[in-house]
Amino acid sequence: MKKTNLIKVKTAVATVAVASSVLAQPAMMIQAAPEDTGAKESKDSEADAKKEPANLQEATENLNAAKQENTKAETAEKEAAEKLDSAKTTLDNANKKVDTTTEAESNAKQEAENAFADAKTTAEKNVQDAEDALASAKAESESATTDKTSKESELAKASASEASAKENLDKISSETTVTEDDVKAAQEKAETAKKNVEEKTAEKEKAAEKLGNAVVEKNTAEQNAEAATAALDNAKNAKQEAENAVNNAQAAYDQAKKAYNEAVDTLEKGSPEYKEAVQKVADARASLEDAKLQAKKKAEDVTNAETNLAQKQGERATAELKVTNATANVNKAEKAVELEAAKETLASAKAEQTVKELAVEQAKEDYDKASTNAATADAELKKAEQKVADAQAEFDSAGGNVQTAKDALVQAQNEEQAAKDKKALADAELSDAQKNQNDLTASVEEIKKQITQAEQDVTSAQTTYNEAKQLADDAAVLIAKGSYGFFEYNGSADAVQALNNATYANYTHIGEEKDATSLENMKASMQWLKKCNELRKAEGLGELYVNDYFMAIAQSNSNVSAKTMNHMGQFNVGENLAWGNHNKEGGPFYSWYTEEKRDKENGATEGVGHYENIVDPDYVYTGFAFNQYCEQWGTSKREWTYTYGQVFQYAYTGTDDKYTVSEYENIFMDYYNDLMNASKNAETAKASLEEKENALNALKAELTAKEAELTSATSTVAEKEAAVAQAEQEYNEAKANTAQKETAVEDAENLLSEKEQALASAQSAKENAQNVLNEKKEIVAQMESALNSAQQELDTAKATVSSAQATVDQLQQEYDALKAEATDQEDPVDLTDAQNKLSNAKAALDSANSAYSNAVQGVNDAQTALNNAQSELESANAEVQAKEAAVAQAEQERDAIAEQLGSDVNDKQKLLAEKEEALNNAKAELQEAQEAEEAAQQAKDTAESTLADKTQEYDAAQTEYQQKDQALTDAVSDQENADQDLSATESAIQPLRDAQTAYTTAQKTKSNAQTALDTATSRVTEAEQSVQEKEQALIVAKDLFERAKLLSLDDAMENEITDDAYSYLNAKVEALKNASAEKNAAIQELAVAQVQYDDAAKVYEDAKKEHIVTLANLVIAQAAYDKFAPKKNEDKADVNTPATAAKKEAKNTSENTAKTGDTANTTGVLAMMAGSLVAIGAVLTGKKKREE
Repeated sequence: MKKTNLIKVKTAVATVAVASSVLAQPAMMIQAAPEDTGAKESKDSEADAKKEPANLQEATENLNAAKQENTKAETAEKEAAEKLDSAKTTLDNANKKVDTTTEAESNAKQEAENAFADAKTTAEKNVQDAEDALASAKAESESATTDKTSKESELAKASASEASAKENLDKISSETTVTEDDVKAAQEKAETAKKNVEEKTAEKEKAAEKLGNAVVEKNTAEQNAEAATAALDNAKNAKQEAENAVNNAQAAYDQAKKAYNEAVDTLEKGSPEYKEAVQKVADARASLEDAKLQAKKKAEDVTNAETNLAQKQGERATAELKVTNATANVNKAEKAVELEAAKETLASAKAEQTVKELAVEQAKEDYDKASTNAATADAELKKAEQKVADAQAEFDSAGGNVQTAKDALVQAQNEEQAAKDKKALADAELSDAQKNQNDLTASVEEIKKQITQAEQDVTSAQTTYNEAKQLADDAAVLIAKGSYGFFEYNGSADAVQALNNATYANYTHIGEEKDATSLENMKASMQWLKKCNELRKAEGLGELYVNDYFMAIAQSNSNVSAKTMNHMGQFNVGENLAWGNHNKEGGPFYSWYTEEKRDKENGATEGVGHYENIVDPDYVYTGFAFNQYCEQWGTSKREWTYTYGQVFQYAYTGTDDKYTVSEYENIFMDYYNDLMNASKNAETAKASLEEKENALNALKAELTAKEAELTSATSTVAEKEAAVAQAEQEYNEAKANTAQKETAVEDAENLLSEKEQALASAQSAKENAQNVLNEKKEIVAQMESALNSAQQELDTAKATVSSAQATVDQLQQEYDALKAEATDQEDPVDLTDAQNKLSNAKAALDSANSAYSNAVQGVNDAQTALNNAQSELESANAEVQAKEAAVAQAEQERDAIAEQLGSDVNDKQKLLAEKEEALNNAKAELQEAQEAEEAAQQAKDTAESTLADKTQEYDAAQTEYQQKDQALTDAVSDQENADQDLSATESAIQPLRDAQTAYTTAQKTKSNAQTALDTATSRVTEAEQSVQEKEQALIVAKDLFERAKLLSLDDAMENEITDDAYSYLNAKVEALKNASAEKNAAIQELAVAQVQYDDAAKVYEDAKKEHIVTLANLVIAQAAYDKFAPKKNEDKADVNTPATAAKKEAKNTSENTAKTGDTANTTGVLAMMAGSLVAIGAVLTGKKKREE
């Protein structure tokens, strides 16, 4: 009984020691939370009320209850820590927001002040820029006027040069009889002749080469035919000789065969012993073959036995290797058991070290944070002290500036009144000068408008005259070009190509009076186009379109058909043709349409194609032509005066434009009338031009007089404007100066008030910073003590781990060496796994030893079988040798009998064999001779056929060469004639080409001069307009500058800017207002955040205290439980002991500590708790031993 009481006393003492060490630490760390005496007394009373458990069940219930209370307290502390962290973040953010919004307010104010200053500076610069631009515009106007005069002179010279060049061109044109078409035709003819010579030369060369090849091939064929004939003769002779040889060899063979048969027959009939000897040889040979077959089978048996032995030896080696490997695996597994046991010991030591390391890490972190917070607080104090000094200096300076600003305001007000009087006088003088200038400006502008219109009239008249004059000059040439010129005028490339490239283009004579391409005949064609569409419309069909391409086709076709009286198919179109005077109404359509429609309606199926073309609903395009060529027709020798041709087509993919017939007729008649009336139109245009030029010169003289008056008036206005501007500038400057001085007084007074408030705020901040620094220093000292204690415990744990690690390393080296020799490379998971692997390895070794014994026996059995097979093979080989000796003996006996009888059978047999071989050879030679004869005959036939072909080819090649030679001679002659014609034609037209080039150059020069004059005129107009615009811009810039002088940021903070030109500054003012409002809001948010943080800190400290108490109760309950719980695995370290569990709990609690920068946490408490728990474990262990 006394022994039990003594143990209880010792346990209670240890428990009190733990509780006191746990509870004393937080009381030292917490600064702002006084101990709750009532709560402590309640907890102490509750702990006293709990009885020490009397058995394992009560200890388990107490332990579970303690765990639940601790878990609840831990959760409460964790939640409180999270809320405190959140409140700290909110507070930090609020502080940052105050700093940010304060800086933003300062920046917004600076930006607004800069914007107001920039507005005034920009307005002033704009005035200067406008004055510079006006001066530049006036200089440009003078330069443009001078340039225009120069361009007018250049145009006059260019016009004279153009007229001279035109006169020279007209003179040479009338003297030149050769046209460019003639040159083109000569060039084409010469080029064609040249190409023809080249072609004929190539053809001759090709024919010569062909002839040469034919000669060579013909000679070769003749030689081959002769050789083939000789070869055939030789082959026939050889065949005859071979046939003779075969006949002779056959006779000799037959004779030898007969002699042999007679000898054998004689021998067998006269000696039965010989016949028996022959049979004995045959029997011996059969017996020999049987013996060889048996020997072969025995040899196969030996091979199979050798293979089986090799297999059994391999199985024995494999079994032996498995024994070796299994032995190595057993050695490895035994060492693995030792290693895993050592690792468990090491793991237990490392677990203890981990708890200590966590405690040190947390203690160091808390110490570092506390030190950082102290350093930060010290820096904040220094900043606060500097702000106090700065605020005092600014307050003193602001007080002296107030009176200085008031004195300056009085002086500015006096200067403003004097400037205002001076400005009124200048305004009156400027108004009079501007009225006179405006009247003159209106007059000048009106005259300029009239001049501009007059210049446009002159330019238009000049252009009209130039075009009319040019057309009058070119009319004769264009009329002569007929429809070709019209197609060129329209830009119809397809139509031009149709006339140029038609198959029968030589039947068309461009522009000639009777030709379909003459303008008169083309004009006459228009009525027939309209007639066709009228007929289609009557049929209920759509009208056909027309374009230049199909008109050109119709013209080309009708010209050639006038000569051939037939459709020539030059183009892929439908076509109607007619010849004659056609005096009946409807012209050619009377026969095409009226008569054929009647025939069609009467059932005709032929002779109605013209009508069917006209009414074909699918046709889209048409073209019509008319010419006056005559042609003799038929036996009556009738003369047909006219030819009519119309073409039709379904589609067109070319580039020429399409028109209705009405549109096409209008375009053509405009072209036709312009050419026919060209001279008259040119005279009318010239008279109109002279009239317009006289009116323009009169207006220019009037303008010069008015501009002189305006220049004088403008100078006067400029002087008055300068005076007004100067007076207005002085007045505005005076007003602005007064406003600035008034603002300066207000600003100085406001600044003095602000500086007084700032000084008081700085002094308050300094006092708060000093208090914070004192608190932070005290916390640093507490954290340093906790860190030193945790480090000492960690050093002890590390020493234990180091010793255990050394043991593991040594065993690991031994294990790795054994593993390298083992086949099992899998490492055990733990000690139990290692023990299981050892048992498996030993079982595998036993199995391997048994398998090796079986393999050795298998090798022995295979060796015995091989020995037996080899013995049987030797016996079989001996039997074969005996049989071979028997065959030799039998043959020897047979030959001896034959020799005793004196028979010549052997000689006869040898002779027979020789004759048979000779016969076979002769037959083979005969076969070869026959084949050679056939081949020679075939070669001869082929050679004779080839010779005949080559002779025919030679004759043809010789004829062709003679023809090509003559054709080349003719082509060379044609080329010489064409070259002479081209040279003469080019020489004749060269003067006209030179004159045309000179005229074209003169036209271009005149056109460039006119363009330059137009540009110069536009430049004068633009320059004068620019002067007016720049004058107006100067007025606007001066007005904006005066309004800019009135701008004030202070006034804008109270009243919105209504001037549209400067209303954009309201955005800067609004930004400043918003920044000030945001700063004030941030200050309010900071105050709220500080209150929330203080509340959260109080809740966290209370939760932390409660968790410490529940954790101490848990340790006590665990110790009581361990007293009753059975001890397991006493022979090895148990990493799941109550002490270890408490250390894990300590680690979890440490990890859940609030990270707020407040170092009053449970780290030091938990480190002490871990050590105390070890002490409790030691006491309980001693108690158990004493009880035993």
